[in-house]
Amino acid sequence: MAFILLGVGITANAEPNYVGSQTCAGCHQEQMAAWQGSHHDKAMQHATVDSVLGNFNNQALRFNGSENRFFRKGEEYWVHIADSDGHYRDYQISYTFGYYPLQQYMVAFPDGRIQLIPFAWDTRPESEGGQRWFNLYPDQTVTDRFYWTNTGQNWNHMCADCHSTNVQKNYDAKGNRYATSFSEINVGCEACHGPASLHIDWAKQVADMPRDTPTIQQSESGKGLANRSPDGAFQNEGLHDGRDREDAYQAMQIGLTRDLKQAVSQWVHQEGNKTLQPKAIGQTDQIMACAQCHSRRTQLNESPHRLRQPFSDSSKSPADIQNGGSLAAREQGANAFLNKYRMSLITEELYYPDGQIYDENYVYGSFLQSKMAKKGVTCTNCHDPHTAKLTMPEPALCQQCHNASAYSPQNHTFHPPGSEASKCTSCHMTETVYMSVDPRRDHSWQIPRPDLSQHTGAPNACTQCHQDRDDKWAAQQLAKWFPHSKYQDARHFSVAFYAESIGHRDAIDALAYIAQDASESEIIRASALERLAGHAGDPRSLSARQQNRVVALGRAVKHDSAMIRLGAITGSQGFGLVERWQILSPLLVDPVLSVRTEAAGALVEGWSTLSPAQQQQLIPPLAEYMEIQQYNADRGFGRTNMGNVYRAQGEIDKAIAAYQGAIAIEPYFDNSYVNLADLYREQGNEQLALQTLISGMKAQPKSAALPFSTGLALLRRGDKTGAVEYLKLAAELAASNSRYWYVYGLALEQQDVIAASQSLEKAFALSGNPQHLYAQCEVLARNPQDAAVAMALSRCLKQLSQYVPPEAINSLKAQSQHNR
Repeated sequence: MAFILLGVGITANAEPNYVGSQTCAGCHQEQMAAWQGSHHDKAMQHATVDSVLGNFNNQALRFNGSENRFFRKGEEYWVHIADSDGHYRDYQISYTFGYYPLQQYMVAFPDGRIQLIPFAWDTRPESEGGQRWFNLYPDQTVTDRFYWTNTGQNWNHMCADCHSTNVQKNYDAKGNRYATSFSEINVGCEACHGPASLHIDWAKQVADMPRDTPTIQQSESGKGLANRSPDGAFQNEGLHDGRDREDAYQAMQIGLTRDLKQAVSQWVHQEGNKTLQPKAIGQTDQIMACAQCHSRRTQLNESPHRLRQPFSDSSKSPADIQNGGSLAAREQGANAFLNKYRMSLITEELYYPDGQIYDENYVYGSFLQSKMAKKGVTCTNCHDPHTAKLTMPEPALCQQCHNASAYSPQNHTFHPPGSEASKCTSCHMTETVYMSVDPRRDHSWQIPRPDLSQHTGAPNACTQCHQDRDDKWAAQQLAKWFPHSKYQDARHFSVAFYAESIGHRDAIDALAYIAQDASESEIIRASALERLAGHAGDPRSLSARQQNRVVALGRAVKHDSAMIRLGAITGSQGFGLVERWQILSPLLVDPVLSVRTEAAGALVEGWSTLSPAQQQQLIPPLAEYMEIQQYNADRGFGRTNMGNVYRAQGEIDKAIAAYQGAIAIEPYFDNSYVNLADLYREQGNEQLALQTLISGMKAQPKSAALPFSTGLALLRRGDKTGAVEYLKLAAELAASNSRYWYVYGLALEQQDVIAASQSLEKAFALSGNPQHLYAQCEVLARNPQDAAVAMALSRCLKQLSQYVPPEAINSLKAQSQHNR
């Protein structure tokens, strides 16, 4: 039952262009009215009397003993703040950023950089603590990435792609300048729907047709649908059947590159379920359109975020239009997203072990973990796409799918009806405050698990509210309320993630199991693979635990999910080149850009040992990898990655230039110093390597990697006293890094045996690696056995006996007897 457009079509293979939101307003007045005044509308604006909410009436804010001023010069807005040299200067505010609960302000520099100042205006009412200036980053210094003149606060790289429409960064790497452009300063219609010129062309053709011409007609029955009214607007008449509505909807998408409908058109009751279930889950681009901004990711290029080819003319059925005619046209969802962005997975830096939000992740990474995502829920099931507000209040919003009686206060929340504690979101979407005043809810819809909190340290909704109680009490209370719950003491990935973070010896096996568990979400499986990085060994003599890791990686690279394949690339770190090539080489021709390029970046390290045939296989995706780094050449990591490739290929001068370029544009990025120093060392120039590291420490005094590398350099030169000082500094700066404490302990042995033992003991406490404990016992055993050393050795051997055979303990005892 297909629909045809009578005499209306678009040119095949035509490329759509951006036309601006005002062009859309002519037909879509209701949507335009809803969008106006929204967070998307006000995402970025020129600084004018209509947009600026902060008090610039010669206001002053003292910070670190100095006065910062906010004032006006006629119609212009200005600030008097410190620059990167610590000198106070006047800067004109060119743009505003956001509007509630805070508004930020930006300064445009002559080289095209646009930077966010550190002070923001709290737009909340005064009664809530608002209507004041405050410093967003009070602890940042000029050597920190997030100091206001540095890259962390650079709009062109960090913010523009999400706060404006059709952004072209246009970075000139040679001149270190920007000529960034956009078609609309804010998040307009086409930021979500894609460029609309072809859709507008189609609409104009329809408008030019006689008034009484039916524009959409059902091919079987001849019933006229979506006729135009006398004023030219569309009227959907006779759309009684769900398929009628769907086919008409598809026809109305002509000329657009994104289908933003909901994935589930009908939710049904199924016996035994307390929530409605999807009758079917269809394909949609909605989640990906939102995820392009509401995610923690790295941008790979400036290519259009195309999720499909534009919907073409009416000679194709809706199914044909939906599916397209090529692999590129059919490529949708997460795979299409990963052609433009590299998604951040569930890492220790961004999430708690159970997947709850820790640092800012902007929703998508949380959402992918949820049952909602698996069931086909999309953003607009809860949020109005144009106002971005919830479509209805709690609990009605949740009760669209969740049976009201089953989830009542009496049967589920066990808190007073109507109370804050009885709200669904209070337990299942806890808030974390970012940017000092901006609370954001966790979209993984966690079930409170205080039983897991006792083991992993992850927070839970119960004790976040009941702060006078502990996790054990909360777990017992939940057991009373839900004695038959499947979530009581159930197996959970968080235990494995936490075990890996502390270096537990059983973590590898658990992570390999999770990576192959089809009941887990794809992002959790991918994250489990990624966390396998570094846990390798000789494949010819692998333990059963290591063999499980190899099996998990081997299955992952063949998986349909690009995200899982991506996780396998990082997870293969630690294997030798031969083994890693066997695992990853199939991904060099992967259809998804981020997968094949990351595989190329991983394998190029062994370029000199590859056969000519292998090098030829690597060249095409490696060229794409270098294009991505070139796009990110305004950041230290982009130029450093290019330097790594040049270094691997033996182009030493190019590598040095790339590393030095990274240092020039981002002097506080420590990896560039470390890699450049390593290159100098490989060239036999230890003195220049040491000078590079010392320069790096001056530029970035908070880095632990730089003093660690400096300590190793001094050890190679025989300067153990100097080395110990730097290794100690590194261990103290990275207090949770077991390797740093381990190396520091070994270096300290000749100066202070007990201090060395304590450092090695700390390494073992952090890692759980028995090798660190053995090293501690060995250091104690091979040194003169005074009372303190003998007592420390006795304790160490007792602990070590839990991990090694008696022969190893006896050998260490014999060694200590020899040193009495």
